[in-house]
Amino acid sequence: MNKKKIYIGTLLMSAIFMVSCKNEKKETKIEEEVIVEEPVVEIVEVDYLVVDEHHFDDVPMTSHGKNIIEGNVEASEPAPDNVKAHTSAELHEELIINEYVPIEIKVTEAIIPLEETQTIVAYNKKDEQVGVLQVVTDENGDISKIAFADRNHKDKYDVKNGMTAKEAKQLRRRLKHVQKKSNHYLYDDQSNIMYLLDIQDSEGDEITEAVIDQSEVRAIIWEDKSKSSK
Repeated sequence: MNKKKIYIGTLLMSAIFMVSCKNEKKETKIEEEVIVEEPVVEIVEVDYLVVDEHHFDDVPMTSHGKNIIEGNVEASEPAPDNVKAHTSAELHEELIINEYVPIEIKVTEAIIPLEETQTIVAYNKKDEQVGVLQVVTDENGDISKIAFADRNHKDKYDVKNGMTAKEAKQLRRRLKHVQKKSNHYLYDDQSNIMYLLDIQDSEGDEITEAVIDQSEVRAIIWEDKSKSSK
C-alpha cells in the first residue's frame, strides 16, 4: 500500500514538473515573438527655388536670363557685355506670368533698409506660403536689389539661407566681406549674387573674422553689377 502511494505521488510530481516545463517554454516562446518596432524617421525633401546669376525659378532678371529660359543660349554660356537688367515693370510682368502675386508689406518689414528714393514690392508664389521675395526699386524704375530670404531659397552655388558665412566661403572661395552702413555682406566682384549676414552691428564693436564666420546668411541678394560698385 505504501509503495502504491509512493508510486502515485511520484507520478503526480512528474506531471506537475512537466506542466511547469511546458508553461516556461510557452512563456519563453511568447517573449521571443515580441517585436520592437523602430521609430520611422521621415525625410522631408525641400523643393528649393534656385537663384542664378541672371534668373531664378523660371523668372528672368536680365536679357541673358530670358535667353537662357527660352532656350536661345546654354545656361553655362557666359553673358555678353551688352546684357541688360530688367526694369521693375519688366520683372513684374515676368513674375505674374510665372504665377507670382504681389503682397503688401510694411516698409519696416523690408529685409534691407530702404533709402528715401527707393520703393519695395514683395511677391509670393500663388497659393503658397513660401517663396517670398522683395524687389527694391529706385526712382527711375530700375531694380536696385532683389532679396530672397526664405529657407527654401538657395543659389546656383548651393549656398542656402541659414548657412554660416564660413560654409558659404567654403563653397565660394572668392567671397569677401563688406559693410554698408549697418549691413554686412559677403560678395564676389564678378557675381550678381551676394549674401546679407545676420550680424547685429553696434557702434564701436569689432567685427572679427571669427564673428563673420559664425554669422548666418540671412538673405540671398541679387544686384546688377553693371549698375553698382563696391
